[in-house]
Amino acid sequence: MKVKILKSDIQLENDRVLLLPFDNPRNEELKDIIFDKEIWEFMGMSVNNEQGLKNYIAKTIKDKNNRLCYPFLIIDKETDKVAGCTRFGNVNAASKKCEIGWTWYGQIFKARD
Repeated sequence: MKVKILKSDIQLENDRVLLLPFDNPRNEELKDIIFDKEIWEFMGMSVNNEQGLKNYIAKTIKDKNNRLCYPFLIIDKETDKVAGCTRFGNVNAASKKCEIGWTWYGQIFKARD
């Protein structure tokens, strides 16, 4: 069974954020925020250099192409900057279910007191 949604170009948005498909040239803008150690503290992996970023982008796109997930870039609409990533993950075509999450943001986009 194939899940049609994983073949679609999905864009989601509200007043504050725009979610774009990850396989977008803007994924290179992650270099401005991705090297912060705090992002990866509880993720079970880390991205701490340019090669790590290339690997992260390649693996994320490969996982999407293999229909394991549908990743998004999070765009802050106030600044038009890439703020982080999120995804529909662990896609299970047989049961038509997935997880929503695996979300991370750059430090400058975290909520302030």
